[in-house]
Amino acid sequence: NKKVRFNKTIWLPWLANNFKDLKNSIIKKSITPRIVTMITISDKDLGKIIVFNTHLDYKIHSIKKRQLEKLEKIIFKYKKRYPTILTGDFNMNEEDLDFKKFVLNLEEKGIKKIKIRNNTYISPNGKKNTIDHIFIPSNWKIIESGVIDNENISDHRPIYVLIDIEKKIQENKYAQIIRKAFKIK
Repeated sequence: NKKVRFNKTIWLPWLANNFKDLKNSIIKKSITPRIVTMITISDKDLGKIIVFNTHLDYKIHSIKKRQLEKLEKIIFKYKKRYPTILTGDFNMNEEDLDFKKFVLNLEEKGIKKIKIRNNTYISPNGKKNTIDHIFIPSNWKIIESGVIDNENISDHRPIYVLIDIEKKIQENKYAQIIRKAFKIK
C-alpha cells in the first residue's frame, strides 16, 4: 500500500579474492552472484523510507565478509536521506564475529537489529539456526517480532516485525514563513 519511488539492484562481491577460497567455492558449488535489492517507498505520514533486502553467500566466509562490507557502504550512502530497513538471509548467526561487527556499525548509525528468538532455518539434516535478520531505525518502537513456523513454505521460516512509528507531521514551509513574518507562535 506504499508507492514505490525508486528501485535498484546492486551486485555484491561473489567471487573469492584468494585462490584457496575460490577453489573451495567451486568445489562446494557456491559460486552464485549475490545482490542487494533497494527500493524507496513513500508514505503520506512518514515520508520516504528506504528498504534493502539481501541474500549473502552461504559457504565461504571470506566472501560473506566482503559482502557485509559492501552492504554497509551501500546502506550508509543512502541512510543519510531516509529511514532505513534492512532484511535478508545473511547466512550468519549472531555469534559470527564479522556479523557482530556489522551489527555494531549499524547500531552506531541508528539502525537496530531485531531480536528473533526462534530458529529461522532448518537444514536438510535437521540443524537449526537463526540466519535471517531484520534491521530498522533505532527510534522505531517494536510491538512484536517473531518467526512464522510453517515448514511448508521454505527451508527458511518467514520472520516479521510489527512496529509503531510516531507519524511525522509535515509542516508546510509557507506556514512557517507566514508565522515568522507575523510573529505567530
